[in-house]
Amino acid sequence: MTSPEMNAALALVPVAAALACAAVILTLLLLPADSRSDLTGALEGYRGGEGAGLLIAFVGLLAIAYAQAYTLVKRTGDPKLSKKLGGAGFWLSLHIAMSVIGVVFVLIHAGFPYRARLVPLPARSYAGLATVLLIGVTASGFFGRYLYRRIPVFKKQFRYWQQVHLVLTLLLFAFAILHAATAEE
Repeated sequence: MTSPEMNAALALVPVAAALACAAVILTLLLLPADSRSDLTGALEGYRGGEGAGLLIAFVGLLAIAYAQAYTLVKRTGDPKLSKKLGGAGFWLSLHIAMSVIGVVFVLIHAGFPYRARLVPLPARSYAGLATVLLIGVTASGFFGRYLYRRIPVFKKQFRYWQQVHLVLTLLLFAFAILHAATAEE
């Protein structure tokens, strides 16, 4: 498979992952409450800070951290090195796919789609702030990848979006580290 073919195939991975997540969320929203609780009960053990919950949080965090390799490859400043490593398109697709996987895992750990209480999340200290930032970074990423290209007025403002996205991402990692360091056993 040539590099352009690989990039085209990889470009479909984040779209497929996002569609799968949307399908799960839509299914959960459309199910009657009793069926929804039965279905989401299977995920209950992955919530919070015990065994499987910690494992899924750790895997999600690793996926999100690995997704940041895109930033490093893109910012090498050496186009030949970037191309040798697969090119920016390949790394952007990998960044999006790993981010989507990480977000799904971390949100399950945080209690989504079951027992999610959005209103008091910030009151839950670092965990709540990290969750809100995770949602914000994800929304910002989808905006940057899929909307700015299709709306010409945003192309001129893209560099500002990049700065905001980077700051949100750094805050996310800071609060996630604080959450992990101060979480109750």
